[in-house]
Amino acid sequence: MILILNPLALTEKLINKIEFSIYVKGNGWGHLAIKVSDVYETSEYLKQHGVEFTKEPSPMKNGTRILAFIKDPDGYVIELNEPLEQKN
Repeated sequence: MILILNPLALTEKLINKIEFSIYVKGNGWGHLAIKVSDVYETSEYLKQHGVEFTKEPSPMKNGTRILAFIKDPDGYVIELNEPLEQKN
């Protein structure tokens, strides 16, 4: 006996059983940080492609890293983080 399943019919049945709720973005208190090798170079590339910055690239006050902050299309903040080498 061969059993042939219709994937579209199965998908429709599954979707009908899923409860959908309204997505709430939240307050953005937390954020995603991405380590990059050069924040300034990465920022220039992203600017050329229309990415919105909430903070331009600059060194942190204690000098351990360079940071910039951008927004994704949904408005979430993403940190670009370039750790600087410690000199002894």
